[in-house]
This record gives sequence, C-alpha cells and structure tokens, in this order.
Amino acid sequence: MSTPQSTNPQDYYLDGLSEIIREIVEKSGNGACIFRGEPETYDDEPFCGKVSSTLYRMAPNSFDSGKLELAYEQDKIINELNSYLPVPKQNKGFEIWTELQHYGTETNLIDFTTDYHIALFFACNGSHDKDGRVIIFSRTDSINQKYHIKRPHSPENRVLAQKSIFAQPPKGYLDFGDYTIVSVPANLKQWFLIHLRKFQDVSTQSVYNDIHGFIRHRTLRLSPTARIPRETGLKIMIEVPERDPVDEEAKKKLLLAIKHHTSGLQYAPYDASFYTELSYCYFLLDDISRAIETLSKAIWADPNYESAYYMRARCYTVQRDNEHALADLKTVIDFDSKLAGKAHYRRGMELLHSKNWEAAKSDFIAANAKLMHIRFQFAADFHSVAHYEHVSGVKLPKDISELLQPEQPP
Repeated sequence: MSTPQSTNPQDYYLDGLSEIIREIVEKSGNGACIFRGEPETYDDEPFCGKVSSTLYRMAPNSFDSGKLELAYEQDKIINELNSYLPVPKQNKGFEIWTELQHYGTETNLIDFTTDYHIALFFACNGSHDKDGRVIIFSRTDSINQKYHIKRPHSPENRVLAQKSIFAQPPKGYLDFGDYTIVSVPANLKQWFLIHLRKFQDVSTQSVYNDIHGFIRHRTLRLSPTARIPRETGLKIMIEVPERDPVDEEAKKKLLLAIKHHTSGLQYAPYDASFYTELSYCYFLLDDISRAIETLSKAIWADPNYESAYYMRARCYTVQRDNEHALADLKTVIDFDSKLAGKAHYRRGMELLHSKNWEAAKSDFIAANAKLMHIRFQFAADFHSVAHYEHVSGVKLPKDISELLQPEQPP
C-alpha cells in the first residue's frame, strides 16, 4: 500500500481507503443500512466488543446483572436536568434525549448516520495508535422494531450535519449478529481524516457545526490532555542530538516522543507543523520511509507548508532519490520565503552529484544572496572540500570549491 519514494500523498493511503469503502459497500447488502464509526474496537472487558450506549457503558455489569434499570437511570437524568430548566421536561421526549446525546450527556441512544463517510470520520477521530471500526446496521423491519430506530422530528444543526439516526437498545447494546464490522487500521486514520476534509467536507468543523461544538473542541485543544503530549514530545526531541548512529538511550527517548506526538495528533489531525515535528523523530531514528510518509501527511494537510517540503527533500537526499529531492526543493524556492536560501544551498549540493556545475554554482550564489552563509553550512555538513570529495567521489571545479571551502582560522 505505502509507496515510500513518492511525492503524491494519495499513494500512501488511497488503496487502503478504496479497500475499506469497497468492504463497507459490499457488506451493506441492499443499501438499507445505517453506519456508526468508533475509534477503538473495545474488545477488552467489560465491553467485550459490544456496540453500546453511553448510559450502558457507565455501569455495564450492573445493568446486565439486573441491579440497575435503564429506565430508572434515565428518570434520574431527566430529574436532574429539570432542576436546571425553567420549564420541566418529561422522560418520554425522544427529542430531548437526542439533544442530550449530542452535547455529551450519557443516554441510552446509539448514534448512527446514513453517510458512511461520516462514520469513517468518527472511526478515525481519536485513538490514533489503535484500530477503529465502522459498524454496519441493516434496517430490516424486525431490527427497526427491536431497537426502536428513528429520526428526531425537529433535529438540531449538529444532528442534520451528522445525518444522524438513533437506535434505542432495550438492553443498552446491540446483540452480536445484528450488525457487521469493518476494521479501520490505525496507520490510516490520519490519512483518512485529511482526505475526508479535502474531498467530502467531513471534518471536525462540519460535524460539530454549532457554537457548542466550537466551545467543546476549543476547550479540548487547549486542555492539558491535548497540549501536554506535544510539549512533552518536543522537549524529548530537543534532548536528542542529530548524529549518526543514534545510541540506544536516544532511541528510547525518540520512541517515547513518537508515542506522545501520536497521542497529541488526535486533537490536531490537520496541523501540518505537528506532522513535521513527528517526522523529525523518524528521521533521527533513520526510519526515512516513515519520515517521508509523515511529511507527506503534512503537505496533504497544508500544501503551502514549506518546512515539510524542505524536510522531505532532506529525507529524499538520504535515500539518494535525487529526482524527488530536487522537486521538493524547487517547491520551497518557488515559495520565495525564509527557507529559500537553505533550499538553494541544498539544491546546489544535489546538483553537484550530477556534475551540473553551472546550475549548482547559480544556486550557491543565490543562497549567499539570501543571507544563507553556505561556507558555515558546508563546514557543518562536511568539514572541508577534501572531505566532501572523499565521501562523495565527486571532484569539484575550482570556482565551486572556492565558494564552499570553509574559511581557515588565522
């Protein structure tokens, strides 16, 4: 599925997306289906893979044992709600339960959608280190009656945006055998979220399209739950020097940084800078293919994020993929921004390998004109012209050698 040496982001995920959609369509049978996306499979105790309501998940063992009744728990919620309202509501209003469900209160509703793209969004929107799932629920007459499946009569904006339809399971969960499941691999979640936003207009903003959604997700993004993983990951990265090879202690730190960053990314799946930071961990671990794929996510999320192109060009250089490195460096140079000087220098170095002396010299002169001190950078990369010629096997012309040769101390 993955194509490591590619500048086309779709090469990394399109086959996987097509396969999952094909499976969803095939398992949907005659098309009279509704869909639900969940970011985890919930196979562990106490849920054991059940598709359940939030009210059931609050105390699943108690409900199954008969010690608690769902109707009684719902009455308690309505009674508490009424203490906040000037006009009391009754515990028979389906509409109020749909509203409570969408604003985060536990209810005995299970939220489905008529659009499998929205289900895919929810399957990918969280737990980026775990597989998600899409539940396919065939709406036969017997299923409709068994689970009291219905739409709200006066739906809120968010219900409309999510194309919601609700099941009300008498036991708090769906019986195994009444639905089918399509797995969504963890390694495709970030790709799918970006794809759904770009091509289906399905994103955090579109499915939570009201002021309550804005407040909830802004609060979440700024919370320690979302902020600390990124800060921790960046702190660990700074502690690891860029050297080859990376020692065992540094490897442990970088793997920990990757874990933190992956955790944080579920709160910022469209943030190109986040992906670029994560790619640096893979770069230091010499997992260049993974670094390139992560940078391609950054570029897919934001095609104008020049740092991702520049970093990806460095990765292609390590892989000795001159063609793709030159393509990314040209993109950075065309942006004509703060990285243009560095990109001219890097492109000049790439052109030396093909002995395109005049073009390389032009890039080095352009780099200097943009205040990129190429002698210092060359010294950091190779120490001296003689060392470069030794490791590269390329003999430099005198004029280029003079441009690059680090100044000798007096």
